[in-house]
Amino acid sequence: MQLGYQYPLKFTAVNEGVKEEGCTPLMVAASYGNIDIVKDLLQHGADPRMKTSAGNTASDDARDGGFTDLAKLIDDYPTIQLIAQITGNVTAELQKQLNEILLVVSLAAVVIVMLITIVVGFLYVKCNLVTCSSLPKYQLM
Repeated sequence: MQLGYQYPLKFTAVNEGVKEEGCTPLMVAASYGNIDIVKDLLQHGADPRMKTSAGNTASDDARDGGFTDLAKLIDDYPTIQLIAQITGNVTAELQKQLNEILLVVSLAAVVIVMLITIVVGFLYVKCNLVTCSSLPKYQLM
């Protein structure tokens, strides 16, 4: 049974409280024990830490309705979200550091090639100005 028109969650204000009671959509879904809607709301940015004017959260509403597993899911969600955010930030930070290291290595390789070119050029000029016999002999292995 479908009640009314289904709006995509991205177009709704998932953290807006209902004016009369101050309940968010997450609190209402939690009080009815609707785990699918609770998960969707959480994934679309609903804040599980919001409180009613009486100081209740969505997990309190779920617990009051006898939905302890749902209350635990809501209680644990900020932790899960934080872990995902930290992991994402760490991955991004590691990628940034890796890019910086690769840039430094590339620049070092360019500098080494330039130094070798300068030394070889210097030796070539020196060989042409004086006899090469005066230069030390290097043997390649």
